[in-house]
Amino acid sequence: GDERISYEDMVQAYRDQVKAHNLEDCVTLHVPKVPKYGTHHSKFMILGHSTGLRVAVITSNTVGGDIYGAVNAVWAQDFPRKTAESVEAARGTSSPFEDDLFQYLQKTGWKGMDAFGADITPLTIRDYDFSLARATLIASVPGRHDITRDVATGEMSCKWGHLKLRSVLSQQTFGEEFVGAPIVWQCTSLGMQRNSWLVY
Repeated sequence: GDERISYEDMVQAYRDQVKAHNLEDCVTLHVPKVPKYGTHHSKFMILGHSTGLRVAVITSNTVGGDIYGAVNAVWAQDFPRKTAESVEAARGTSSPFEDDLFQYLQKTGWKGMDAFGADITPLTIRDYDFSLARATLIASVPGRHDITRDVATGEMSCKWGHLKLRSVLSQQTFGEEFVGAPIVWQCTSLGMQRNSWLVY
């Protein structure tokens, strides 16, 4: 039969595993508030270390069946602390990856963690240099979200989910060899969408 586990029970199971493996000092489990008919489980980690932090995005759920019985992917990159020179060079600007990560952490209500004596919070994320990020962060967060429409182009956009993906892809230039190529992406849930949402 279909044995579903409640969101609350899943969270408690993760807490129990952290405690059972004596990881309370190095693992911070954050549980964002979710709408009545929703769930949210980031496949994402911030790993603090002595010279910076690592951002890792994974495609698997952290359960044995997904980890060992499915094809999974991981993207990870290390980011150093900003130096006085990099702060001066940026002159008060930030990278898109930094902005997206900051907004995501704020939207989920994450308060932060201690990593090797460094207090890592949504605000102190700004102390790390994301200018060389080799990816675009396209996050999803619980809830309903505002969609804006550009008056000149009619293009819809959103900071989150598939509409963010649509916006990012519309700004890319691809060579002729990619005309007609499939787009492969991983998501947990898309809901009810028409096939035309990506093509405009």
